[in-house]
Amino acid sequence: MEIENNQKIKNNLNINIKKLKEKESEYDNELNLKHIKLKNLDELETIVGFSIQDLKKLKSILIEISSHRMNFNIEQVKDYFLNYLKKLKL
Repeated sequence: MEIENNQKIKNNLNINIKKLKEKESEYDNELNLKHIKLKNLDELETIVGFSIQDLKKLKSILIEISSHRMNFNIEQVKDYFLNYLKKLKL
């Protein structure tokens, strides 16, 4: 009886170990994605000179513009803005 009980405990522990390893793998993947995003943001800031705060401000400005122009959605405003920058050859 005790051997059966110990075997059940062992099986449950093995199941828990497997679940923990799967969760660890998920967290590792998520951490890697976050690392890649941060690296890309650092590169963007270095290349373009925009920090994440600058980009957030720019996004809020574009959203505000789109809200004032009822016939434009945010994507149209973004396209308009990017085309405008191309015309300025920035």
